[in-house]
Amino acid sequence: MRTLVVTFGSFADPRGGTQVRTRATVEALRRLGHDVSAICVMHSYGSYHEPAGSGADRATQKYANDAGLSELLILNEPVVYGWSVRLASAIRRLAPGGQLIVLENALLFPAARSAARRSAVVWDTNECQSLHYARLQSTLPNRLRQIAFRGFEYYAARQSDVAVAIGSDEARWWRHLYPQLRNRTRVVEHRPYLPPGDGCQPWRPPTASSKDTVLVFLGNVTAKQNATAARWLLDVLAPMLGRDTHLVLAGVGTDRLRTAAEGSRTWCLGEIRDIGNVIAGADLCLAPLAAGAGVKTKVLHYLALGRPVLGTPAAFEGIHDAPGATSVPLKHLAAAIPETVRQARADPRLSTRQREWFAAGYGADVIARQWEAVVEQALRSWTERSRRLVNRY
Repeated sequence: MRTLVVTFGSFADPRGGTQVRTRATVEALRRLGHDVSAICVMHSYGSYHEPAGSGADRATQKYANDAGLSELLILNEPVVYGWSVRLASAIRRLAPGGQLIVLENALLFPAARSAARRSAVVWDTNECQSLHYARLQSTLPNRLRQIAFRGFEYYAARQSDVAVAIGSDEARWWRHLYPQLRNRTRVVEHRPYLPPGDGCQPWRPPTASSKDTVLVFLGNVTAKQNATAARWLLDVLAPMLGRDTHLVLAGVGTDRLRTAAEGSRTWCLGEIRDIGNVIAGADLCLAPLAAGAGVKTKVLHYLALGRPVLGTPAAFEGIHDAPGATSVPLKHLAAAIPETVRQARADPRLSTRQREWFAAGYGADVIARQWEAVVEQALRSWTERSRRLVNRY
């Protein structure tokens, strides 16, 4: 089957949950035998067309080859209110008539539906943005974004054949907010992109001894919820830590953060390629998130690599019964660190149980089976919709 996947951001250089989700989606569709093409929409001007294997950009070419993409089109231009002439033209050219298009964001729907009326459309929702902004501080910009996304999500809900939620909790929100999705929402669990094999080489701060405690936070701080969490870690938690505890922040923008605990054992690494090595070297991973919606990629990444996690209830939304996952209110998080570390060190099988839990609920084969059910329902829904249109006229 021919399938077109349209997303924001880079396949080769994922910097957020949407890009991580897209890679897992492509992997699952390829496992099912789909012939997958892709369009990546960036946020600068100009565009270039790169058939898989031609290779102007080495990282993009390598990803396209490794993922088995038939064709990859990168559009370096903004999508304004869900519309771009070039995006609509690209979708029209690559859309597999009578088959399947997967859209990774509600903002992509206006261009896609104007260009691809002859294809079944799956909306891979990733995160309920209107819910996310409703949970943030009640400022004018946040409320305006909430209203705008509510409109885009309502349109996407009406136009999609199937909406894919990233967990059962998120699915309930979609059905509640958009009643038209009650019979058209399926769950495909979220899955962080994990390199093949088990080759992580644990990284620890150079001054950390084997007996020291290393705390790790992973996050792109251009996202509001991660920026707020990072500032809490640096301004509130870091000054409270003892000399035998190291705090490591890794992710886009963390190298530009300034800490109120100058001289303490705080490490702001910025963006790094082998994030798995940093996670693998942690004694405890942290997720002090005050807001957000959907399943958090960072938390699943921690658990997939067999590390204990301490976070807030918001961090564990959609994640259930995970071994080594401890949820406490933010105001109690600092006090819970010593006991959480002690319990993790006292359980020699914790890492094994976490990996087993992840494989059972989020393994590549599990995700592929869930996508298979989505594809079947989408094609069935599209066929019925087409038949109704024919009968109407």
